[in-house]
Amino acid sequence: MDGVVASDPEVAGLWPQSVDPRYVVQQRAAKALAGKPGARAEVSVEKAADLLYGLLSPELYGLLSPELYGLLSPELYGLLSPELYGLLSPELYLLFARERGWPRERWERWVGETLRARLCSG
Repeated sequence: MDGVVASDPEVAGLWPQSVDPRYVVQQRAAKALAGKPGARAEVSVEKAADLLYGLLSPELYGLLSPELYGLLSPELYGLLSPELYGLLSPELYLLFARERGWPRERWERWVGETLRARLCSG
């Protein structure tokens, strides 16, 4: 969509410049989820919105699509599941760092916590 906005002045006039509409949608979803039973109290609405923004992004979807993922060599495919490939991708890091303003340390901490939760018992 960014390409269309950049090339079409009419679309650019309709597209908000100050806030990413995708983030607004994810922020509303995070607020709704925060009030549900079983929501983790230690996860703020802001953090939940950031995670939804990155993990549900078209950039990450594109990385995990079978067509694109099929371009990996068999050796690399055997080492990385699509989930890990996306989680450790530069594209996801840049979404969090550039677009959501996460410092490198915050991203590293989140990736470490996520990998431990997915790969380690206890």
